[in-house]
Amino acid sequence: MTIAEKVNQSANGTLFTVHKEGLFYKCYNEDALVFVQKVRKYKVSSKFVKATISNLHSIGFPASEVENGKSSFDHLCYLQTWVKYEYPDDTTIIQTNLNSEGIPEANIECELPSKIIYHLSENKKSIVSTEYEYEFDHIHYQKIGWTKEFLSGIITELESHESNASIIDFTLNP
Repeated sequence: MTIAEKVNQSANGTLFTVHKEGLFYKCYNEDALVFVQKVRKYKVSSKFVKATISNLHSIGFPASEVENGKSSFDHLCYLQTWVKYEYPDDTTIIQTNLNSEGIPEANIECELPSKIIYHLSENKKSIVSTEYEYEFDHIHYQKIGWTKEFLSGIITELESHESNASIIDFTLNP
């Protein structure tokens, strides 16, 4: 598989890809961001690649980390089908995570809120505060025996772990 094919595959928002290259596993562009956000923190390296006529962002780690149990993909959560961004003013960015029907939906198992509101500094160079909202269809959870009180407790726990975001988005354009 060529590097251009790997980059194209990483742009698929519904499929996460990791490629074994020799003694290493590698992720590119969007998949590299998902990996460092959801699996394990690694330094993302960037370089210009003639084959793709763009900057290539990647992470790599020894295959032995997976084979020896140091890294695992067991807790990798799926990505939302769509992400909608709104800019109501110069210092506010609203990110809404949407399901396949275009409805805002949180993924509580993956601690992914349905909406994140970023409040930026006046100079727009840093995030001053972050708000999170958790909207989701409770029916599925109630069918498996979760009570409204239990779900409320999960939301309370998620909210207790919230912190101010350090980044808003990952862009591939310099």
